Formats: sequence, C-alpha cells, structure tokens
Amino acid sequence: MTAGFLAAIGEGIANLLEPWPLKIVLDNVLRSRPPHGWLDRWIVAAIGQDRQTILWFAALAALAIALVGAICAYIQKYFTTSTGQWVMHDLRSRLYSRMQRLSLSYHDQAQTGDLIGRVTTDIDSIQSFSAPDC
Repeated sequence: MTAGFLAAIGEGIANLLEPWPLKIVLDNVLRSRPPHGWLDRWIVAAIGQDRQTILWFAALAALAIALVGAICAYIQKYFTTSTGQWVMHDLRSRLYSRMQRLSLSYHDQAQTGDLIGRVTTDIDSIQSFSAPDC
C-alpha cells in the first residue's frame, strides 16, 4: 500500500508539472523576454538562450513528465488492484472456512440460494468499496 500511495503522490506531482514546459516555450521562445525567477535563470544558465535549444528542452521535459506520470499511474493501479484482490481472496477463504464449520442443522434450515446470494453480494459490495478498479 505504501508503494501505491507514493506512486499516487508521484502521479499528482507529474500532473501539476504538465503545464511547466508550455510556460518555458511561451516565456522564452515566443515572447523572448529576459529571464526572471530562479527557474528561468537556471534554464538559461544550463542550456543557453538559443530558442531551438530551449524548445528541445521543453519538449524533452514534457516527454519526461508524461513518462513519469504514466509510470506512477501504472504502479499505483498495479499495487492498488493487487492489494484489493489479495484482500478479496483472503475474505473469500475465511468466509468459505466459516461456512464449512457451521453445523449441518444450520444448512438444513437455511436456504441454499439465500446463503449463496448473501455471500456473493456481500463480497461484491466489499470489493467495489475497497478496490473500485478491480
């Protein structure tokens, strides 16, 4: 769960950074104004003031941000889904074990359709609550 939580944070950060390369292009390539702020000064110091180089940097930054966001989204979905499936498997195993330990008189009195319906709907309800992506 920790890995899934950290991946969700990484995905959120990547989503927040998505407009940043566009800002670089608008500020430094299209308007070509003098750099202001620490980030613009850092970009100019690192790659220079050539417009094409800044454009390439912005394109690579957009690609890197999209790649990190996609990887984080995949990791988050994988761990969340895996944990949800593991919990459902454990719950089903415990429920089956409990049903096996009930007395024969209980199974004689209870209707089979009612037991099966209750078990499946209860587990499906818990699964849709705990892991909606499953």
